[in-house]
Amino acid sequence: REIAENSGLGKEEQMLIEVAAWFHDLGYKNSISDHEEHSAELAQEFLKGRGLSDDKIIKVMGCIVATKMPQSPTNLMEKIVCDADLLHLSTDKYFEQSSMLKKEIENLSGQHYSELDWMDSNKNFFKKHTYFTDYVKEKYGEQKQENLKKVISNLCPE
Repeated sequence: REIAENSGLGKEEQMLIEVAAWFHDLGYKNSISDHEEHSAELAQEFLKGRGLSDDKIIKVMGCIVATKMPQSPTNLMEKIVCDADLLHLSTDKYFEQSSMLKKEIENLSGQHYSELDWMDSNKNFFKKHTYFTDYVKEKYGEQKQENLKKVISNLCPE
């Protein structure tokens, strides 16, 4: 909501973005890989049942599918959802959320990651990742760089 409100979109587009955010990870109940497509299908089914127009449903689905890695947004609405999806990279609670994500991935995949392997994969992800909206780049870019420095220092303590 914060990103949408600060990106110059109207109330209707903001509402569609919020709906996409609610649905974007629900597909995990069907599949880890391709969960975005499952999430989009769940949103489509739900929204059709509520009488939302096909045009609006397509926008919501586009926002959800755009979050698939590597993220591929094609418009501002999709860029906002992609930035919101990975905003945790730029918060002071990053390490707490990263730890929860590690547990979630381990539970879903059945794989175990050592702390060193997890931090290394985080470092690589940080280095490849870029935000799409000017608002997030300006407001959260500095904290993201600070978090990357901390990840690197966890890999190579002095």
